[in-house]
Amino acid sequence: MRILLRVIPRARRNAVEAVSDGTYKVHVTAPPVDGEANESVIKALSAHFGVPKSKINILSGATGRDKVVEIQGVEQPSGSSEAAAASEAKDNSSSSSSSSSSSSSSSSSSSSSSGKSGKQGKRK
Repeated sequence: MRILLRVIPRARRNAVEAVSDGTYKVHVTAPPVDGEANESVIKALSAHFGVPKSKINILSGATGRDKVVEIQGVEQPSGSSEAAAASEAKDNSSSSSSSSSSSSSSSSSSSSSSGKSGKQGKRK
């Protein structure tokens, strides 16, 4: 099963919530530094769907907030908007995976160049 999700790093709690459009929001307490947030996302999804962490792969969006994740061993409900969203993501990622990942990287770098970027730089 492939799902679209948005990650909220540095949240107060770790949680996975389904959104009405078939995507998921994953709140993680870890900061988005050195892959810590991605590891927390995989851990949270593992607990939520009841599958081992080794069955979860981030297909795209490793450096951004929006991700496409594949979860092996979980069946997707047929006819749901979630299935349509995941198949759209599959079509988009297979047709131009390099351009979508580079646009994701550039959008995340442009969004991080907003006011938050300066604050993060001072923390380091």
